[in-house]
Amino acid sequence: MENLFIDFGLILIISAILGLISRKLKQPLIIAYITTGIILGPTFLNYIPSGTKFEL
Repeated sequence: MENLFIDFGLILIISAILGLISRKLKQPLIIAYITTGIILGPTFLNYIPSGTKFEL
């Protein structure tokens, strides 16, 4: 359960940082969200591996 909160926190923090950067570059916010998914997903850092299931 702790790992779930850490994962969500990391996703929110990186999304916020990239959101600020995208606003300064006058780009749509969706670009920041997609970039966050690419960075944390299995294609780049593999922090959140493919096939991961979250049970609530």
